[in-house]
Amino acid sequence: MGTVWYAQQSSVNINTASLWNDVSDGSGNWLTWASLAADDTLRANGKTSITINVDTTCAQIDTLTSGGGFVLADGVTLTADVVAGTTACVQFASGSAAIVGDVTAGAGMLQYGVAHTSDGTLTITGDVTGGGDLNSRGVNSTGAPSGGTVVTGNVTGGSNTGASGIYSSSAPVSITGTVTGGTHAAAPGVIVNGSALSTIVGNVIGASAPGVESSVYGQLRFDGDSISSVSGITGMAARNLALVDGADHYTSYAEADVTPGDVTGELVTHYGENLFPTPSEIADEVWTYAGAEGRTLTG
Repeated sequence: MGTVWYAQQSSVNINTASLWNDVSDGSGNWLTWASLAADDTLRANGKTSITINVDTTCAQIDTLTSGGGFVLADGVTLTADVVAGTTACVQFASGSAAIVGDVTAGAGMLQYGVAHTSDGTLTITGDVTGGGDLNSRGVNSTGAPSGGTVVTGNVTGGSNTGASGIYSSSAPVSITGTVTGGTHAAAPGVIVNGSALSTIVGNVIGASAPGVESSVYGQLRFDGDSISSVSGITGMAARNLALVDGADHYTSYAEADVTPGDVTGELVTHYGENLFPTPSEIADEVWTYAGAEGRTLTG
């Protein structure tokens, strides 16, 4: 296990000299930035607005013990696990940036792993997990629809109300991986409320909460299986849904006059509440749409 380095200044760049000390009160050894090791930890130590201005590799950055926080700059890749403690760990706004590592919310209220606040695009390669208190989310996205969060990894809800793995109020979310509900009935893996089209490629699994929830405005494209928990909690609780090759013959339907099983053109979403359309409902709507367009379906 590497060294835990404690920040000693606020509102500075992460590679500033005399910033990191191996004792929390600054009485120990100082880190030379070029000597940061892959198994070291950078702890905010109550210091705020530490800007990750250069590509950074270590085992973990966190806000454990005393809070504080980091700001992820445009064009930067952070290769480390992100762990929230008494405050949100990382703030990200505009441009594009990447995190290669797991993102975990804290055990207290509003302790986000990442707070995504504007129109930037954030890419995460790693698992994202909700926390243990009210609205403690792995990623809390309040950014603009022109931005978004792209995750390659699994997303899991937490253990308290609103403690989803990912929450997005406006911006799209794109996930390639398994999405699982949390251990609290109101902690889905993902909550999508924005009208921008989000995408999940992977299975969505219900636990105590659904894997995915969306509002009436949330639009979601789903390619995978929805798997209910043993207690009957659905994997997918979306209201505006386009399905692609899902379980039980739930498939997307679209503008098409091709052979059954092939789908082309713009996806047509099915509106409802906490549902999947049945195969017969899909068939009815496809035939109705095709007739209105003067198209011919075979099979």
